Amino acid sequence: MNLPTASPAATRTRQPTPVKPRAARPGKRAQKAKEKRQAEIIKLIAVCVGLTIWYFSTH
Repeated sequence: MNLPTASPAATRTRQPTPVKPRAARPGKRAQKAKEKRQAEIIKLIAVCVGLTIWYFSTH
């Protein structure tokens, strides 16, 4: 008695794809804080450069 055999492709069950957690994006509050911090750093650098130029131009 010959029983029909299923092909190997038909017998394989598909493994569920692992769910990857989405990359955590910073919220608007964190983004605003970062922008504010960057602005403060730029201002500080500008003041330092200005003082350096002023110091060397007067001496």
